[in-house]
Amino acid sequence: PLWNVFNAVSMQGNSIFLNLQIYPTFIKPSIVSLEFEYFLPPFFTFISDSVVQHFIKNQSNRLRYSFNGNFTYSDSFNYNFTATYNNSLCPISGVFILEIPLMLSLQVETEKRERIVRTFQKHVECFNNPKIPVSPNQEFLKETYGRGIYWDEYNNHTYVCMSQHYP
Repeated sequence: PLWNVFNAVSMQGNSIFLNLQIYPTFIKPSIVSLEFEYFLPPFFTFISDSVVQHFIKNQSNRLRYSFNGNFTYSDSFNYNFTATYNNSLCPISGVFILEIPLMLSLQVETEKRERIVRTFQKHVECFNNPKIPVSPNQEFLKETYGRGIYWDEYNNHTYVCMSQHYP
């Protein structure tokens, strides 16, 4: 692979901290195209993130970023964000496996585009089983899943995202 990707996630109480690091393995300066996106469940509230070097946030209501430009072997990308987990808003009561997918798209010069999906998984406990409200306006919950299908080749999972909050 032309890239090393590290995705570290930790939870402390109801706070979640994510760190994404992307390093090239190529030596020659090259024109690259990178894009990444995290998908948070609706029972998470986005708190803050760090601005990634030269990345542009594609859509203000999603955790989706892209970079197009020159890149050298000494460059790297480092992204952090913090969110809180509201265990009274999750879809089921009891213990379940929380999954937060990360989708990456990476391309160097005219090489084939590489797509990587990684998933953070953790057992969490929920205390409630409320009905998730449907937001009637365009300012739907900014940190919820969008719509789409994603294949996680590493874990052999298919994700179908059909958020009721997405217009």
